[in-house]
Amino acid sequence: MHVGVQWQEAAAARNARRGSMRLGQCNRCGLVTNAAFDPGLLDYGTQRYDNALHASAAFRAFEQDTIERLVRNHDLAGRTVVEIGCGEGRFLGLLAEAAGAHGIGYDPGHDPAVRAPAADRAGVEIHRGTYPASNATAHDAPALVICRQTLEHVLDPVGFLRTLRAAVADDGVLYLDVPDSRMPFEHGSVWDLIYEHCLYFVDVSLAHTLAVAGLHVGSLRPAFSGQFLAVEAVAGPVADALPTERELAAVTDAAARFAATLEERTATWQTRLAAARAEGRRVAAWGAGARAVTFANLLDHDQQSIAAIVDLNPHKQGTYLAGTGHPIVPPEVLVGLDPDTVVVFNPLYRDEVATALGSLGIDASVVVA
Repeated sequence: MHVGVQWQEAAAARNARRGSMRLGQCNRCGLVTNAAFDPGLLDYGTQRYDNALHASAAFRAFEQDTIERLVRNHDLAGRTVVEIGCGEGRFLGLLAEAAGAHGIGYDPGHDPAVRAPAADRAGVEIHRGTYPASNATAHDAPALVICRQTLEHVLDPVGFLRTLRAAVADDGVLYLDVPDSRMPFEHGSVWDLIYEHCLYFVDVSLAHTLAVAGLHVGSLRPAFSGQFLAVEAVAGPVADALPTERELAAVTDAAARFAATLEERTATWQTRLAAARAEGRRVAAWGAGARAVTFANLLDHDQQSIAAIVDLNPHKQGTYLAGTGHPIVPPEVLVGLDPDTVVVFNPLYRDEVATALGSLGIDASVVVA
């Protein structure tokens, strides 16, 4: 289902359209795809969509580090910077402000009434639609094209990257980051699989995709404590970048183990949640993002185990979780609930959640799913 949609009614959330996932793998580059993906089941235009992550201090620090790196490494002053999938324009606004650049963003789910203050300060221009958009004003070829956590949503990644390659200035650069799928396939982060992601990249499959699109990789590195792959690439002649037999075998073996890992993790959490119910212990979840949607739909579709789902994002508060209809509430609601356990879905957020709970006077164990 479309995990980023903010449902205004519980019944509508429970009736969200569902699709199938049937994972397959390319036997040349290792790219994993959802062979059953149907883009017609996704709606970025008529429903409010918000999957922003910057409510987390840890994620804001990652964004700031990325901005500083791009400004330091590239001459952007007075130039045009384009971001594909810019949301409310926060990241683009901060970067344009830091670089003295003109920012132009594109996002099919952009709500003109919801703009980040940084986008307003920097005079960022945001177009509701895909790139290139027919309603966009003419601009110079961008010195930088940004595509953050977007490529994994694109059914034709090579065609999409070729469009960006043609758009960027001769001396320009493409920056993109994607989730590193070694997290679910090798490290057991099984809740990372979501319907919006029709593609699951690791470093070798991403490098191959970029090469086929005619992009020379300047750097491809792990980011956000290994949860993302971050790339800077330029247009230019490149040799094919197929993985070695050993690299491909490692990716294939990890992907082949995923079904068993998912079954094991799901069974473990079914047991834990059932024990909490039997013993009268209250369980809450912190974070109403993609992983929470997967977790709740697999383990608490009838809302019997998770007493509350908290999110710091004010746009999510007061809405309902896709598929299950759990209410999404602000942290203060937990004071009256006094949970025994709070489940988080990203280990990088554990400490900041524990600190927030302490500031609310809540003595709960914080457990990473």
